[in-house]
Amino acid sequence: MLLIVGTNALMIGMASHMYAASRGFIAEDAITRFYRRYFNLEGLLGLAGVLLLAGIGLDGLIFFRWVSGNEMGISTLETAALAQSAIIIGANLVLGAFLAALIDIE
Repeated sequence: MLLIVGTNALMIGMASHMYAASRGFIAEDAITRFYRRYFNLEGLLGLAGVLLLAGIGLDGLIFFRWVSGNEMGISTLETAALAQSAIIIGANLVLGAFLAALIDIE
């Protein structure tokens, strides 16, 4: 839960910072320039896609283990928590990436 809350806080904070810089409320600083240089919409959507696919894949593994009755040596609870966290963070990254891209439009 803290990982999800933390990523949401980072995304909202970055979007707020970019909005304030784009409207002239604050001067554009190193954080904004770093974000614009290394984090574009396509890159964030790619990262989100990887997280979503990893989470869905882990959920598929859990489902396969459940259907087959095979334990395979991995704890189901930890795998399920990791899978759901990856899916939620991936979905939030998609939404945050579009928000940041809209704010960054000149």
